[in-house]
Amino acid sequence: MDLIIENLSAKQLVEKYKSHELSITDVVTYYIEKIKKHNLEINALVEDNFSEALEEAIKKQSLLSQGKINFEEYPLWGLPFTVKEMIAIKGKKQTLGTLQRSETRSSEDAAIVQRIKDLGGILLGASNVSELGFWFECSNPVYKATKNPHDLTRTSGGSSGGEAALVSMGLSPLGIGSDVGGSLRIPSHFCGAVTHKLSPGIWPLRGHFPVTSEYIDQLKIKNPLMTVIGPICKNVEDLIWILPLLSGADEKDPFSSKNSLDWSLSSNQVKKIYILSQPDFFGAYKPEKEISDTVKTVGQYLIALGYEVIPLKSNFLEFTLLSWLHRIEEESVSNFSDLISPQKPFKLIPNLIKKIKGENTHEWPALITSALQSIKQTYFKNSKDHLFAKTYFESKKQELYNLLDDSSVLILPTHPRVAMKLGGSLKRPFDFIYTAFVNLFDLPATQIPIKKCPKTNLPIGIQIVSGIYKDKQALEIAQVLETGFSYKNDL
Repeated sequence: MDLIIENLSAKQLVEKYKSHELSITDVVTYYIEKIKKHNLEINALVEDNFSEALEEAIKKQSLLSQGKINFEEYPLWGLPFTVKEMIAIKGKKQTLGTLQRSETRSSEDAAIVQRIKDLGGILLGASNVSELGFWFECSNPVYKATKNPHDLTRTSGGSSGGEAALVSMGLSPLGIGSDVGGSLRIPSHFCGAVTHKLSPGIWPLRGHFPVTSEYIDQLKIKNPLMTVIGPICKNVEDLIWILPLLSGADEKDPFSSKNSLDWSLSSNQVKKIYILSQPDFFGAYKPEKEISDTVKTVGQYLIALGYEVIPLKSNFLEFTLLSWLHRIEEESVSNFSDLISPQKPFKLIPNLIKKIKGENTHEWPALITSALQSIKQTYFKNSKDHLFAKTYFESKKQELYNLLDDSSVLILPTHPRVAMKLGGSLKRPFDFIYTAFVNLFDLPATQIPIKKCPKTNLPIGIQIVSGIYKDKQALEIAQVLETGFSYKNDL
């Protein structure tokens, strides 16, 4: 029985419920026991909901056995899921990975959590994050580091690193994370999972920091937020199934979009593939050979299938880091230093000295982010670079929107290297721009694993970027590539 459950995707689990081949109670019990057995190794689930989940499973199985459930009305009936800790769960902690909020509990479910529950999902618990979600490693002073299931000496990535680790290790059939600069895609690349960064506002943000009752009134932004909530799955089929089920406007969410996407996939809508195998981003390292070679291999495969594949110049997205840093500053509800020290003024130098002595309660990435923000605020205020960041953004945005029409996508590395050793991101802090440019321009993107690196046996993923509100184009090519490359986790 365990082997049967282990090999099923989220959609397949629900199909087995429909045919009464599997019991909801057995499946939920299986996942709870597996988490208990393996979570100590990777430290991915940080807040469990096990007793409530088991009670819910028994009730749901009883109604299913009585023939009282219509799966058209409840398409996620009995499906276990997990969520990133930055997403509110009623009665559970929402610390954001910072000690100042270590006892903070949510008074209500986030909109996306309630939406999944309303469709029949069963919550298993909340997963680990980086401190305040602002880094691409998953470590914080509250819960410590999440490790990569493929190599426990390496990071799972961040900030949705707990979710990517859980899904890739088979401890959760569906993970819900979020992404402001790659927080879904980087950990999915590191761990070997599938994910999709949505166009803005398609899934509701309400209940995800900072779109919470605590901060929502301070958010006066007119444009869409760069942050989006999204799924982490075993395969592209699950993405294609789950994305439309949870889409739709939320009247209480000021950033919810009224755009109704057409999710019907065509097998041949995309004709043209732009390839950026060796991007040259200002501030970031160039991709390692195995990474760029993977993108080139994908391009050759698509040529063989009859697609028009067009390489782009390496500097096509060169200065997007400056524009992303400028935009994230405009979206902040307050200074980062105020968020990590809300009760008293945050003094950077004394905190750095304490950290060196081993006394500080903040992670190095949080201290570095505070320092960078302070430097950047002064720098932008006294230089012309803020004007350059704005003008570059506008011109590049128009160029990308013209490029990514109904029949084209862009493929490039998700990250310039495979999962690094724990703490290794500090030496290369701006490599996140490989994914962050997508958020900067409000574009959708699908990350899928393609192969394993022969040197490290770690996953290598690529991201497929499509035009704004043209999410299905990226998914269409993801489906083609998943069929062609058939990546296996083999954990």
